Amino acid sequence: MNFFKRPIFRNTRFIFIVWVGLAVLAGLSKYAQGDGSYGNYLTYKNVSVQLVHQEPVYVSEHVLYGPVFGVVMLPFAFLPDWLGIALWLGVLAALLFWAIGKLPLVTWQKAAVYWICVHEMMTAAFNMQFNIGIAAILVLAFVFTEKEKDHWAALVIVLGTLTKLYGVAGLAFFFFSKHKSRFALACAGWMLVCLALPLLFVSPEYLLGQYAGWIDQIIAKNAANNMHAGASIMQNISFIGMLQRIFHLSAATTLPIIAVGVTLFVIPLFRIRQYANQTFRLLFMASVLLFVVLFSTGSESSTYVIAFAGVAVWFALQPRPYRILPVFLLILALALTSLSPTDLFPRSIRETWIIPYALKALPCALVWLTLTVQLCRDNFSSGTITEKT
Repeated sequence: MNFFKRPIFRNTRFIFIVWVGLAVLAGLSKYAQGDGSYGNYLTYKNVSVQLVHQEPVYVSEHVLYGPVFGVVMLPFAFLPDWLGIALWLGVLAALLFWAIGKLPLVTWQKAAVYWICVHEMMTAAFNMQFNIGIAAILVLAFVFTEKEKDHWAALVIVLGTLTKLYGVAGLAFFFFSKHKSRFALACAGWMLVCLALPLLFVSPEYLLGQYAGWIDQIIAKNAANNMHAGASIMQNISFIGMLQRIFHLSAATTLPIIAVGVTLFVIPLFRIRQYANQTFRLLFMASVLLFVVLFSTGSESSTYVIAFAGVAVWFALQPRPYRILPVFLLILALALTSLSPTDLFPRSIRETWIIPYALKALPCALVWLTLTVQLCRDNFSSGTITEKT
């Protein structure tokens, strides 16, 4: 895209300042509104505080992050809230920025991904969401696998899994590893290390109780999301929730919909000869980023920073000159997925159609289905991506 070829829009330092600056400003603006406006951060902080003091963590239904997350939050938890928020969101934005920058894309493609994702990143920052970090973890799992650094890929996958479960989707990159036994052993080893990590601060009995509480909390939350499958709430904003609300389907349809989704998701993996093609692998990574959001009953509006990274990578990889369909789907995603929760979108449409029918998921679902067809049908050129003028 010629827009992204202009020097200012391709300047990595400029984009980095915009990304981190917007994330920090979003967080501080919420802090200025008072305690009730940054409840998510207080929840994260309290996981660390309660862990250190060996107090029950999972007494609130809003705590869906594992005990290991308490260790991750320790550098921020005991700082003044304004400083902790600023550093927390600044680090998350910088981590996702760095992860995207490590992708095997050319300069203008990376710039396109950054600018396409920036609004969803800021939306997640306004909500103090760790989803920015989950997006970075999944991208880094792919990057490390590409670079044959399977031990680091395994570490980020395990950390993602033990914090918010979404990280488990990174295991899909196992199929692209050139050292599968090393990858598997590294996952097992890091799992043991990370599970035991909180023992630096707590007793084994306390830790086992907290893991049990975390699992119970996740099960209860998933059941609650299914129970409200057809309700006009800001939960289960997924492909599952959208289908259930539009067609008035019961919670019993959740598993069949997931089964169909998983089937479509894994079909491209049978094209083993395409694994040698970098574009195929990148597009499959985009599929992972979209799938983990579209087929999760826990998806919220701010979760879409993960899916939108997939949309951006998919679009950046489309052959030029661009066809009508990719351009249409990108515009639809920017309008309906990214901007619909904002005041730039007509409130009447948002409250009458977007929220009740979970239509935020629609553009990403269309992109994922289009991407899946491409992965199943197209023959990708071999070799690596090179700079094009």
